[in-house]
Amino acid sequence: IQDALSDAGVERDDLLRFVDLAAFSWLVGNGDLHAKNVSVLRDFLPGQLGAPPQPSGVRLSPAYDLVNTAVVIRGDLFALPVNGRENNLRRRDFLALAARVDLPKDMVDARLDRVAGGLERHLEAVLDVAGLPENAVTVYREIVTDRLAKF
Repeated sequence: IQDALSDAGVERDDLLRFVDLAAFSWLVGNGDLHAKNVSVLRDFLPGQLGAPPQPSGVRLSPAYDLVNTAVVIRGDLFALPVNGRENNLRRRDFLALAARVDLPKDMVDARLDRVAGGLERHLEAVLDVAGLPENAVTVYREIVTDRLAKF
């Protein structure tokens, strides 16, 4: 997917956002991140009357379909292989993903810290308003906590 984004002309900031999306999805147990859940938006400038519009850029669409599938599908594998792995992903796997398109390691590492830190800070507030049954809240918390500890 990341190669396709790069080939489509998505710029560095959006490639970084894709790494954020992949890391977030893994950490929250969203095993459903695969090609149909990643899209690009193509921007066009209006053309002259009678002429086609002119392409002006390609960008990663906003994230969507961010559910925790691991709550209901125990042992759910990550649909997006990262560094050849679909389970037990670690920070190094996301760094390897970023390296495929020459993203700077220090920048990616800082962004991974931000994603993980945001989850740590906001997990309880999100679970408080999620409307999930208590047993699902417990499982969700365990998934995220375990993955963060290994990240």
